[in-house]
Amino acid sequence: MKKYCVLIIVLLFILSCRQTPEIVQEPEPEPEPDPELELELEVVIEKIEITVAGFNINRLQSLTASVPRMIDALVEVVSEFDIVIIHGIPNNRIDIIRNINNITNFNNVCDYTYDYVVSSRAGRQQGAVLYNTFKLDLIDTVVLNSPDRPYTKQPFVVFFRIVESGRIFSIFCFESEPEAAMEEIEYLKFDFPRISSKYVGQDSLLLCDLNQDDSYVEWEMSGFPENYSVTVLEEASTDSYNTFDYIFLPPIFSEKDTAFSGVRYFEDIIDYQALNISSQSLMGVYLVWMDLYF
Repeated sequence: MKKYCVLIIVLLFILSCRQTPEIVQEPEPEPEPDPELELELEVVIEKIEITVAGFNINRLQSLTASVPRMIDALVEVVSEFDIVIIHGIPNNRIDIIRNINNITNFNNVCDYTYDYVVSSRAGRQQGAVLYNTFKLDLIDTVVLNSPDRPYTKQPFVVFFRIVESGRIFSIFCFESEPEAAMEEIEYLKFDFPRISSKYVGQDSLLLCDLNQDDSYVEWEMSGFPENYSVTVLEEASTDSYNTFDYIFLPPIFSEKDTAFSGVRYFEDIIDYQALNISSQSLMGVYLVWMDLYF
């Protein structure tokens, strides 16, 4: 019996020594990434929006005295935009612009303040530009007045620096009477490139008030300014108190979602009921607007 016990113990010992060892698998090397399949990460840079409007105040200036709270109505319009270009101001009514600016800031209708600059006299009228000082620094103004190029209404140019980015751009405001437009466009072809190169790297916008049909301007300004896109605002060109009817934008705004423009009526902006103003007072009055993304 002892022999059997000893034999069983020996067999158990031998079996325990012959256990299958664990198989150790070497890790497979990771496949090298295929550069064609890698997704490129796009760097998203948020663009800065600058809103611009322009209108002719000629038909409104008499209402500022006869219609109560008309200045408040104009304040509502101005506060919708970062830059507002107002032309057709009689030389003796610059006080209208000063009042609009002061009331806008006093009423604190916005989270920012405005300032303004006025052009020199162009015949019996002047122009003015109001601007949002939180977004923009006014760095320069130019009024073109050359005996060699006698404009009927001297072009007015404003240069801004965007506070957030430091980028510089200019707005070149050009008005002409229909009978003088052909000659003055030739003046413009000389002056616009010269003024546009005043600051290195700036973007120059050209706003024209010509009261002309689009075929005329297309022919006269073919290829000028170079690489610029043009928007024709037909509604503006048929109004007797027209505002800018042609907008020329530099190549920076040729990309998708960088520039939008159109016509906007005052009646869609102003709260007539709150101001107790008859909606007929400003019926049909409009402005030209742009949303620019730098």
